[in-house]
Amino acid sequence: MDSLELPCFDTMNEFVKITGLSSKLLYCLSNNTSHYYKQKDIPKKRGGIRKIYIPSYTLHVVQHWILTNILNKISPSNQAMAFRQGGYFGNKMNALYHAHTLYGLSIDLKDFFPSIDSKKVYSVFSRIGYNPFAATILTNLCTFEGKLPQGSACSPAISNIVCIGLDKRLIGLCEKKGIRFTRYADDMYFSCDDKALLLKKISVIKKIINSEGFIINNKKVHFSYAFKQKKDYRC
Repeated sequence: MDSLELPCFDTMNEFVKITGLSSKLLYCLSNNTSHYYKQKDIPKKRGGIRKIYIPSYTLHVVQHWILTNILNKISPSNQAMAFRQGGYFGNKMNALYHAHTLYGLSIDLKDFFPSIDSKKVYSVFSRIGYNPFAATILTNLCTFEGKLPQGSACSPAISNIVCIGLDKRLIGLCEKKGIRFTRYADDMYFSCDDKALLLKKISVIKKIINSEGFIINNKKVHFSYAFKQKKDYRC
């Protein structure tokens, strides 16, 4: 925590002092978080509904403080391309990274944000160095009904931090075999010039993903016959 210059607090009074917010407000937000969200349903392009949970202004202010002062100071893996600033990241750079390979595999994670539960979020803050009280308060402020809500200012950054272990395992697997790998939020991409090798590694990749507690959307697993030409079929 000292090396990252993260704000430290062990009690509610200390949290009040470093945030500049009232103790009553922070108590209400951290103990009755569900009262401070509004649900919005957005139709998906391919059918179905995406549930977005919009925090109230006061909760958003606190979440933005957590994002700025804590979460943004923790670097995700180099292969995490979404929710980051800089010229080396983003959707365009993600596509360019795989542009010159012949074969590709794309895997989509199902219910990405909701699949990250309070235990995983608590683990993020605990491993940083926050004591049980502080980690619990921060977890309560960043989760909704025991899950990471899509719509919170903190959720994208937390998801990247939670996935550091997953990313590292896949990076280790892929680098040994000359396979390129990136993750753009819940979309994972693998590519190389060896078709047989990529097909052979699909089962291992799936096992790693499942062992990290994520669910694969089998309807969105595609092997590209020629990655840059977008000729693909489902695996």
